[in-house]
Amino acid sequence: IRNNLNIQLAEKRAKCDVYSISLLSENAHIDNNIVVKHTGPQCTSSQIFKGIFNDSSKGVFDSCVVVEKGAQKTIARQKNNNILLSDYASINSNPQLEIFADDVECVHGSTTGQLDNNALFYLQSRGLTKILANNVLLIAFLCDVVEKIPDSRVKARVLLDINKKLGVGLN
Repeated sequence: IRNNLNIQLAEKRAKCDVYSISLLSENAHIDNNIVVKHTGPQCTSSQIFKGIFNDSSKGVFDSCVVVEKGAQKTIARQKNNNILLSDYASINSNPQLEIFADDVECVHGSTTGQLDNNALFYLQSRGLTKILANNVLLIAFLCDVVEKIPDSRVKARVLLDINKKLGVGLN
């Protein structure tokens, strides 16, 4: 999958929020290429991209937020967080900020890691199986994207799809 997003926020107080969940396995690949260009004043953009990579799956997060000189009072946030479930899975994350205005609030960050063994041990010590403990942590990891879905029916469907992909509730 290749996602190319080119977004321009030109009108005063324009807003753009982009959220993504990737659950990849086997040899799947996702490539997210994003450019968010702030040209108008007082605009807001937010990106939250979460990825869970298993087997030999691979991902790319290449995102650039550009804040032009006339885009004062811009607020821009970029976040890319990933969990690798296999030694063969990988993610290349490249969040970038190009800021030419001086009155802005811009943040970006990226993390990549594995599930926390202490958290897994804690959940297992409370009676959860290892598989269920893994899935609880993975679902919790995705929550800040899922909670952004305003329609409760769509949110329920997304949670159902996540649970199905993770094998929660299946024998």
